[in-house]
Amino acid sequence: MISERLRQTPLYEQVRTEILQRLVSGYWKPGEPLPNEFDLAAEFGVSQGTVRRALGEMAARNLVTRIQGRGTFVREYDSRWALFHFFHVVEADGTRHEPKTELISHRLAPAGERVAKALGIGPEDRATWMERVRLLDGRPVIYETVVVPDAIFPGLGLVNVIPSSIYVLYEQFYGVLVSTAEEDLSALPASAEAARHLGIAEGTPVLAIERIAGALDGRRVEWRLSLCDTREHRYRNHLGG
Repeated sequence: MISERLRQTPLYEQVRTEILQRLVSGYWKPGEPLPNEFDLAAEFGVSQGTVRRALGEMAARNLVTRIQGRGTFVREYDSRWALFHFFHVVEADGTRHEPKTELISHRLAPAGERVAKALGIGPEDRATWMERVRLLDGRPVIYETVVVPDAIFPGLGLVNVIPSSIYVLYEQFYGVLVSTAEEDLSALPASAEAARHLGIAEGTPVLAIERIAGALDGRRVEWRLSLCDTREHRYRNHLGG
């Protein structure tokens, strides 16, 4: 049944919240099927249509996967799905390439003011800082700094091999499922470090993508800054159906 504290919200939101709480708690694991709509409707004391709407919204947010004829499943990250769902840099003609990633450095260090503000942690809180280059069709296109709280990802700063789709690592080894990404785009002159790794002149305009990634439970779990050489590439994000 729906808990009393949710009674003032629309029914489908009540159902969505109850299901989300179970996902966050691990009641249903990644890849596991959810009960069918009839059983969920009976359990929550609502109509099947209400459950369908709640699951539909969760599917739109990539929290669950709906497979025709099979049912609804807890989202389980596939590396290529995770990559292309959150990776939007393509060639000028729209061609997509799976990026290769070269880890330049990683270390434990204080989060600092900028990252701390973005993630809602203290400036002196420990964080893993990773610098990496992402190559498309063999060419360096993105110079990237990724920072995550050590309190959420303990020991990540000691890992020497970081996969291209780092969100898969977050889920598989830390149980943290990234479900949202808030991005701000701007133009910046390439720093000396970025220019060196991208093979461009210092000061060359690059596309800067600042991202804050959110987990299923609402925590902000990652800050990243991607500096992109857009001479032959574009940022493309598809909205809608």
